[in-house]
Amino acid sequence: MAGSTSAQFEPSRAPVTSQRVSVRGKSDRPGYEGKPSLEKCFNYDDYVKVRMVTYEFREYALVWLNQYIREVRDGRRRHIDTWLDLKREMRTRFVPASYAQDVYNKL
Repeated sequence: MAGSTSAQFEPSRAPVTSQRVSVRGKSDRPGYEGKPSLEKCFNYDDYVKVRMVTYEFREYALVWLNQYIREVRDGRRRHIDTWLDLKREMRTRFVPASYAQDVYNKL
């Protein structure tokens, strides 16, 4: 089957079936809304994960993503290529810097 292509072997053509999660990105909340549900997207390659999750951005998260894309085009930021890059950028933007210390203090 050297020349055959199948949706199961090509991640970009694989059918995306998952529970939809709207990511609103409220900066006044500890953490970002929908994160545990986002972690369920683990059976896809990084490119598909990033596309699938950013497609569901709403409200401020969508505004943030559009601004980020403009900064990438201007050469001020790196393109988000991997799932880890997306998580890192979202955590940087939407999780307060004091969040880890606040959680530690509550223990």
